[in-house]
Amino acid sequence: MTEAAALRVEIEELTRAITRQTKLLNEMQTKLDLLQEELRSIPYPILTLPTEIISKICVHSLPTTGFCFQTDSAPIVHTRISRLWRAIAISTPALWTWVRAWMPEKGWKNIFGLLDLWFSRSGDLPLAVNISGDLGWTKASTADGFFAILQKYSPRIRSLKLNMSSEDLLRLDTFDFQWDSLKTFSFGLLYEITPTFTPVFTFLHTAATLRDVELSSMLPSMFDVPWANVAKFDGAFYTTRESLQVFDLLANAEDMELVMYAAPDDGREESPNPVVYENIRRFCITDQGSPNDLSHPLECFTFPQLITLELKDEIDGDALDLFFRRSRCPLQKLVLTSGEVLSDVSIDTFTQLPSLLDLTLCSPSQTFLGDLLREYAGQAGFLPNLECLAITCQFPDQISLDILVDYVGLKLKQRRESLPDAKLPKSLRLVTETTESMRYQFSERRLSVYRELRSEGVQVEIVGGDFVIF
Repeated sequence: MTEAAALRVEIEELTRAITRQTKLLNEMQTKLDLLQEELRSIPYPILTLPTEIISKICVHSLPTTGFCFQTDSAPIVHTRISRLWRAIAISTPALWTWVRAWMPEKGWKNIFGLLDLWFSRSGDLPLAVNISGDLGWTKASTADGFFAILQKYSPRIRSLKLNMSSEDLLRLDTFDFQWDSLKTFSFGLLYEITPTFTPVFTFLHTAATLRDVELSSMLPSMFDVPWANVAKFDGAFYTTRESLQVFDLLANAEDMELVMYAAPDDGREESPNPVVYENIRRFCITDQGSPNDLSHPLECFTFPQLITLELKDEIDGDALDLFFRRSRCPLQKLVLTSGEVLSDVSIDTFTQLPSLLDLTLCSPSQTFLGDLLREYAGQAGFLPNLECLAITCQFPDQISLDILVDYVGLKLKQRRESLPDAKLPKSLRLVTETTESMRYQFSERRLSVYRELRSEGVQVEIVGGDFVIF
């Protein structure tokens, strides 16, 4: 066979092989098309859900942290799943009622257009706005457009939270906001220990519906607000003198939470004349810094209608006892946090609280806890109506979870057996902070009293660090 003939044979065989493979590929393509068509005819379960259910899924997936304009989180991510989901997301007003954003110093291109589109999808629902920003962000060219859109939707804004410098905050005074629905306002001062600009900010003067205010490093007197309508106030980093000014300004407030600090011009007196505030129902105080030698903040107040008292730092036992004797309040909830210096609370103080329903002890001393539980185990009239007891120990070298579990269980068992007609708590929570490597284990015998309590309807929880023991 000549060389040419051999090449023709090889070409013919290769051609026939290509024909066979082409036929096979065509058959495979036909089968693939049929399978894809069959797959497309099978509805995805998620796509068969009613529109209302998909809408609720979208709403429940909204993040509680982070910023709202991120493409990989709700609600924007829902508009990228499918045409159906996009249509449902855009037509679900509840997805577009909130904005949480950080404003950069150089501005945000077309932020006002994005914000307008965002809120335009919210129907007529109330809005929540949370804005923080770099120092000087209101000087950017986009700031005016942003505030103009905020002004446009201000009648529907129910919650407003701002974190920025006092100079940037001052920019809001140049706009005419109409706060027809504003219930909650919060401001945190950034980049300054105390405000550099201290005019009376007027952008909230129309907020007649405002009820709940939170301020950090800013006094209420710096804001033109209908303070007589505010029922709840949370303020941080005030001296005693400033705190008294807060109470005077918010004459109708019922819920007051303050972070106070000792300072050379604190304004505390050695024997202050306590001021009576009839409206206060809840008072929470954190007294930061070294304990003041002159007086404890509680010595400045009398609250005859107090329902809840939360002390989140040092305790002056004498001041607490005198406070209860003065106020004679119908207290139902008490939170005590023992500090390193003042932790001399007397058990006699609790005899003034027959109405107490809820008691939380944070880092109590072993002596104090022992005295309290012994009294509770042996006296039916001691905390007779207590329904909730929580003990949290942040210093396990003082009271370990072993001691806590054994001693609390023993005293509850004694109260139940020796005082059969006396009430036991309906809820009991024991917690100690531990290192991640520590994990407690208790025998059935040591936990038996808690099993009995749980079988009788008491809600019992025992936690060591990150582990739920019982």
